[in-house]
Amino acid sequence: MERFTYLVPYARIQDIGPITRYSSGTSDKIKITAHIQDGSTIEDIDIVLFGTGYYPYAPYLQITPSLAYSRL
Repeated sequence: MERFTYLVPYARIQDIGPITRYSSGTSDKIKITAHIQDGSTIEDIDIVLFGTGYYPYAPYLQITPSLAYSRL
C-alpha cells in the first residue's frame, strides 16, 4: 500500500503501521491510547481525526505544490 506522507513534508509526521484498536482512561482527564499492529502504543492522544475516501486530500493541511504532483 502506498503511503502519502511525502505530501506533507513535516518532520513530526511519521508513517506507522495499522492501528488495531483505541482505548481510553477513566480519569477526569481522559486521553486516548492507540494500539499499533506491531505491539507499540501511542499514548496521551487528545483527538483522533478519521478520514475516509479514496482521494488523499485534506484541505486543512498545506501541501507543497512541487511535491503534490511529483509522485502522482
